[in-house]
Amino acid sequence: MDFESFYSTLNQTENIYIYTTGWQQASIASYLSNQLLVNVGKPTVVMPSAISELKMSKNWLQDHDQLIVISFSGEDPDLCQLLDELHLLNEHLTITSLTTIKESRLASLSDYSLFFQPSLFHENISTKNWAFSPAYTMIDLLINGYCEWLRKEDE
Repeated sequence: MDFESFYSTLNQTENIYIYTTGWQQASIASYLSNQLLVNVGKPTVVMPSAISELKMSKNWLQDHDQLIVISFSGEDPDLCQLLDELHLLNEHLTITSLTTIKESRLASLSDYSLFFQPSLFHENISTKNWAFSPAYTMIDLLINGYCEWLRKEDE
């Protein structure tokens, strides 16, 4: 991934919205939102994890806004269809995805694709429990990289 381009886009973005597809992703979004505000002064809006809420964003997303979508699989058909529509309505909207490391429809629709690999924490016959600490580490590296990029831009 070209982080120079991502950091430049992030720097120019005034409105950042974060949409998630589940409760664990919402926790990651909250952490990302906090890190963007505390470390680089970029306020964000973490949207509810409901496709109907994201549909309403058609009415207020503006040019050069950034929508960060956090999804475990990146394959939700309703979400992908809506993102296609959002791109058609606003070609200047930047979509950044944060998904597990694999090809996905969401990653292919995104201007920037960020990846993490969750670790299988526990598995039994009926459930799998995943540890998402790699997502938090990726966010830390991303924010630290952005802070370093900002310092270089100021020189």
